[in-house]
Amino acid sequence: MSFKATFQDSEKHNIWFRTVSALTTVRKDINFTITSAELIAWAINTTDTTLCQVRFARSFFEDYEFKPYEIVFGEDGVQIVPDSHGTDQKLYSFEVNGRHLTTISKKPDGDSVNEFTIAINNTASCPDVLANRLLIHIEMSSLISKDYTPQFTPIKYDPIVIDLKYKRKFLDVYGSKSRSVQETLNHRLSEIFVEAERELSTALFNENNEPNPKDMNQLTMADEINLVCCNQALIKNFLDNCNPNITEEMKLEISHQKLCVTAFTKAIYGKNNDVLRNNISLSNTISTSDLECHCLFLKEINNGDKGDDGTKSIVFKLKDFKNFMSIGSSGKSSLSGNLNIWFCHRGEPLLVELNRPDVKSELVQITDSSGMANAENENAITKATATVSPNTRASREPFKAEPFLPRVSPLKSSSVPSKETRRSPLKNMGGSIPNKSSITRQLFVKEDDEHPLSVWNHEEEELKREQPEPNEEILLAAPAERSRTTVGWGQRPLEPDHSLKPMDKQSMLKQEKRKYLQELKDEQKRQKREINDRSTQESQEGLGPTQPNRPKGLFD
Repeated sequence: MSFKATFQDSEKHNIWFRTVSALTTVRKDINFTITSAELIAWAINTTDTTLCQVRFARSFFEDYEFKPYEIVFGEDGVQIVPDSHGTDQKLYSFEVNGRHLTTISKKPDGDSVNEFTIAINNTASCPDVLANRLLIHIEMSSLISKDYTPQFTPIKYDPIVIDLKYKRKFLDVYGSKSRSVQETLNHRLSEIFVEAERELSTALFNENNEPNPKDMNQLTMADEINLVCCNQALIKNFLDNCNPNITEEMKLEISHQKLCVTAFTKAIYGKNNDVLRNNISLSNTISTSDLECHCLFLKEINNGDKGDDGTKSIVFKLKDFKNFMSIGSSGKSSLSGNLNIWFCHRGEPLLVELNRPDVKSELVQITDSSGMANAENENAITKATATVSPNTRASREPFKAEPFLPRVSPLKSSSVPSKETRRSPLKNMGGSIPNKSSITRQLFVKEDDEHPLSVWNHEEEELKREQPEPNEEILLAAPAERSRTTVGWGQRPLEPDHSLKPMDKQSMLKQEKRKYLQELKDEQKRQKREINDRSTQESQEGLGPTQPNRPKGLFD
């Protein structure tokens, strides 16, 4: 076998089923990446606005083996990636239909799963019918064994490392401060710092692993990052009362005193300001003393007055967030995992992390950028605060801020578009638009090779149309004579015919009337002639009076 993983616990099977089901809501095809240390299941939607991935550690499975060197079929999914220590790590990635896998992984009614095995056999001894197929073997408590072989497609693993960027940024902003006030940090916040450093040191696709700690006076608005850590039961209980079909969006608003979670739907108005749909809002307020910890990035004015009230808010879609939270255990007694939420400015991605033993779930989701200030006060300065408890807070020092940078969606790498104005080719001729008064008529037209290559034919016609008419003084100096065009021999002009008598208005009307009457008579004669010809033709064909038209044949 190229790969084989087995688990036997019913709770692990529930986590596996909820993971596959949640990923299918993001996209119908889900991806898997196999490494020697973990199995990664991930999916990103077609609009690149939501990314969900779940990491199953090697210890999650009772039996786990991965032999990349024996892979012969489906070699397109094999990758060799160096880690932070320079050691080459082997990966294998593939894509499978999530709906089929969800149906296979679903627990049947009235029975339970004793063993669930996932395997891939792409070795040289593999039959052709089993190549590039996921071999699933299920043993039930009722002694029934089930085997499924859904087909998969090998792919390359190109991860989006927003989680690593956020954690590196979090350590650079708050890391130096945590070392200076180590005695005031609570246990949970210290664990977050240690876990972030460990993950950054062992990540495979971490391009920027170099720490860059910043002092308080070096921080700018571009360095803003906020953290909210709480028990998942606080958010899960609120989401159980929310229907994504009614309330489409969710808002998190946090200050030093409270955390407000709101699910809402905006009102829709018609042309005449008619209400097509009313706004709906459902909110829950949680005291910050009930949170594990939170870190807020605040700002103040130079004179000491507060630039804001220390409130941070973020708006995102409720449906994907609720589906992600369903990956956690459904039992109330097992809702003990902590939920970490990182966010920066409005419009930037939201990172949600849910840690459980041997299972780590991550959600990256685009947030709403509406309501973001277009410009900040020039005298505003920012400061980062890490709140570790309601009674102890670290000292604050001001630092200078920089204006907001243009934001792009980080889920799809793209460079910031440059605002280049298109210049007309006419402006490139000498650097300016030619003046109408400076253009004079030329008697002869230049040859094609005498024209500059940058001027197109249609532009030359536009230049000719824009040329002014000759000066009036030139026209007066050489007046033009009107003459009748004649064709014939000799040079004597055509003499008027004096035999033609001038006609008055009355005679002209009479003449036109006679022409009109004559045309009517001719039209009547023509119609009578056509009728006679048609009757003669019908008599020759032998048609009776009841058949005025010729009957249709078989091939007509």
